[in-house]
Amino acid sequence: GISHMTASGLAYYGSLACALGSVEHGIMLGELALKVSERFHQREWRCRVIYVVAFHINAYTETPHQMRQQFQEATQLGLNSGDIECSLLALGLEISQSSERGDPLP
Repeated sequence: GISHMTASGLAYYGSLACALGSVEHGIMLGELALKVSERFHQREWRCRVIYVVAFHINAYTETPHQMRQQFQEATQLGLNSGDIECSLLALGLEISQSSERGDPLP
C-alpha cells in the first residue's frame, strides 16, 4: 500500500527514469511523489522528496530560478524537522545556483 515512505521511493524512481532518458515518465513520478508527500504531512520525508524532485527531476525542465523556491522550501522543512543533512544539501545547491547567476547569496 501507500505510506509516507512511498513518496521518497517515487522521487528516487523518477530521478532514475530521467537519468535513463525517460524524462516525461520521471516528471510524472516526481509530481506523484510530491502529491503523496503532501497527503501524509510527513515533514521529515517531504524535505527529501522536494530535494530529489527539484535537483534530479525538475532540473531537466525548469530554470535554476524556478528550482530556487523548491530548494528554499526543502531547506526550511529540513531545519524544522531535524533533517540537517538534506537541509544543507538543498542550501548548498541554492547557494551554488545563486552564485552562478550573480544573485545575492541566501
